[in-house]
Amino acid sequence: DLELANTFERFYRYYLGDRLLSQGKTWLESAVVEHIGICFPNRFPQQMLKNLSDMEEQQQQFHLFQLQQLDKHLLELDQQGNHEEEEEEEEENEVMEDEPFSQEEEAEVKVLALSPRCWTISPLCYLEDPAKFFPSSLSQQLRKFADFYTQSRSHFGMEHAK
Repeated sequence: DLELANTFERFYRYYLGDRLLSQGKTWLESAVVEHIGICFPNRFPQQMLKNLSDMEEQQQQFHLFQLQQLDKHLLELDQQGNHEEEEEEEEENEVMEDEPFSQEEEAEVKVLALSPRCWTISPLCYLEDPAKFFPSSLSQQLRKFADFYTQSRSHFGMEHAK
């Protein structure tokens, strides 16, 4: 019976992973896992749902971090403008061209750092240097999130980066 339960859990992980990553967490998946949770000896589906919730919260924190960085950058530009009023128009035009936070240039990307303990992740997903394989807009977002994720782990401790 344990072998059957492990086999069922293994295949359910693939199914659940596909549903969660393609459609997002829905009430149905949570309800089903809660109802049949006793069938999963390793509790992987429950861990997957928790990990996804944690990573969605991390994604919200990343978005707030990006907004804070944008605020800092705009404040710096504003302070520069107050000190050099006569050159203000020229500097703003130059800075706007080189603006690293431009919404138009950045692709909208959602990055989730999923735990390999409970998710079935292909070895092809473990990339040391994503810039070799992905377009620059995606690679930049991955790098920004990786930097944020590393900083948040060291700043807030390991409890936020499960």
